[in-house]
Amino acid sequence: MTTRCSMLLVAFCAVMFQATCFAQTLKPRKVAEKKQQQEKLTSEQQDSLTSEVYEMTKSAKTASQFTAIIKRCDAALELELTEENTSYFRSLKAWGLNKRAGKRIDSYFEIMAIGNDLQAKAILKNAKQDADQCIDMAPRKWECYLNRGVIHSQLQDFDAAAKDFKKVCELAESKSYGWFNLAELLFQKREYRKALENYKKSLEVSSSDVQALTGIAHCHVRLKQPEKAFEKYTIVIRMRPDSITALVNRGDAYRTTGQWQKAYDDYSQAAKIAGDNKTAEAAMTYQRAAWLLAACPDENLFQPDTAIKLATTAIEKGGSTALNLETLAIAQAATGEFDTAVKTQLKAIATAKSPSNEMKTRLEMFKNEKPFQLSVTK
Repeated sequence: MTTRCSMLLVAFCAVMFQATCFAQTLKPRKVAEKKQQQEKLTSEQQDSLTSEVYEMTKSAKTASQFTAIIKRCDAALELELTEENTSYFRSLKAWGLNKRAGKRIDSYFEIMAIGNDLQAKAILKNAKQDADQCIDMAPRKWECYLNRGVIHSQLQDFDAAAKDFKKVCELAESKSYGWFNLAELLFQKREYRKALENYKKSLEVSSSDVQALTGIAHCHVRLKQPEKAFEKYTIVIRMRPDSITALVNRGDAYRTTGQWQKAYDDYSQAAKIAGDNKTAEAAMTYQRAAWLLAACPDENLFQPDTAIKLATTAIEKGGSTALNLETLAIAQAATGEFDTAVKTQLKAIATAKSPSNEMKTRLEMFKNEKPFQLSVTK
């Protein structure tokens, strides 16, 4: 009996001791106890630390390498440093965050290209956190706003993206990045006149900017100013005679204005430059030529059998994309193979992430045994 009582007493004391300890953890500690002393480093040690981290920046190329630099900066900032070195590591951390954001943006586009939207969006979210933190640490660093603007545009937050790009224009007046990206954003929103103004501002800063010149030409096409568009596209081609994209762009402009032969000549020239390469760019040249020969209202260029061969080549070079499949369907319908065209068009619609109304309209045309024919844009 005595032994049992003793055991209960011990148990009771143990409970009381635990309760007392728990209660003590809730008491506010004195400031002197809470604040940990920062490790002090000599000048030589600080110099060695800055040199060590700087050496890491020389070879950093991947997101993981930039992460290592960020962590090293965080560790350094926990130490007692001179004001100059504290500023150095803060600046270096902001640099690392911006670089990592850029790498994550690159990964986002790569993963989106293979169709893994969920993983891509997670990476983009991490990139935005990097850009936000970078801006908090270095609010005058224009590169951070540029990255965040790209992120916002991918998140369809166009107002926020425009605000970031305008900030780039403000902080980096001698750079064309802000104007160009703002122009790209406005073009995407179909505000072509405003986009044209910003492309021109970008060109004022960088007179040989091929992308800005191309953007200007695109705007002229949308604004029904074909002659100005041809002029700009031709300048781009003179600057980059081997540019497949430039030739295809001008070919598209010729096609929309009904200059069928000139369009086909540009597509053919682009295909010659592409050669035997199996790339999306090479596939594009065959796809454009096939589309034209399958749907051209000019009898001299209406060649549906050749169009089927070209569309098949486009698929071989660039894969069964929605555009390549639809081009094949148009060619099949042009030869009277409407049942086959319907099946191919259904595959194209299933492949497309967001099938356009035009794709659905063409499907109904093929079901009703009607071929698709190009018309001049008015």
